Amino acid sequence: MKLTDFPVDHQKLTIQLMSGWPLRKVELRKNYGSIDNISDDDFADADQWKVNEYLECTHDTKRNGQSKTFGEYPLYNITAHVQRKTIFYMWNTVLILFVIMGLSFTVFSIPAEEHKDRLGITFTLLVTTVAFKLVVSQYLPTVSYLTLLDKYVLGCIIFQCSVAVENTLASVFGALLFDRVCGSILGVVFVLAHLIFGRMIWLKRNKNDSELQKIEEKFKGLKEKIDKAYKEHDKNSKKPGTTRSNLIIKGFADDEVQEFEQNNESNSEAAPLKNV
Repeated sequence: MKLTDFPVDHQKLTIQLMSGWPLRKVELRKNYGSIDNISDDDFADADQWKVNEYLECTHDTKRNGQSKTFGEYPLYNITAHVQRKTIFYMWNTVLILFVIMGLSFTVFSIPAEEHKDRLGITFTLLVTTVAFKLVVSQYLPTVSYLTLLDKYVLGCIIFQCSVAVENTLASVFGALLFDRVCGSILGVVFVLAHLIFGRMIWLKRNKNDSELQKIEEKFKGLKEKIDKAYKEHDKNSKKPGTTRSNLIIKGFADDEVQEFEQNNESNSEAAPLKNV
């Protein structure tokens, strides 16, 4: 899986079929006799994932590197699109870390001269964040790069370290103005960082929804074209009403669907089905 946008990621789960016959003997193609859809009635991970209704099916070829006799083999890729549900991670990770970061500002109610009390509270919250990260990491994907949620957790730790450094400098300089200015700057950074993080999640979520919507519209349009092709074929058939069940099995070929689309655009009658 590509988990850069975790926990607002959108995954493409592909089943790849390959024929044992070489490409010169057989070719795997989509059957236009039926719509490629999927049912989530028995889906075990429905609490964590949202499954798109339609499947994306494409044909491809694969070269056999171990054999130079047969050459290429036909492939057929069946891709299911799923989108992760983020509610669990937002309530159990982001919200808790947000509260811990917010509590870091309570140290500014203590005079800068009492740096021991300030640092005691700051380091307690920092240790709490680190311990929380170790516990939460058991439920996060173990990948060699930073996910969106990893960046947020590391940002929380860096922010609390900045608060600890500010408390130390405030106790050294003993300037009330310096303490207030630094506290204001940290407050602005805290608000802006969460606004940026929230906008990133919103944009990524909208991007995923847009991609899934395009796939759904694509297959709905394909379904309408196939239904029209059936109607045109039944209209031109010598035995109306008896051919549809047979066509569902063998369907239409790619060139037949393209020919129908061209004829439909030019407002002419669709070409009769070829005997293939």
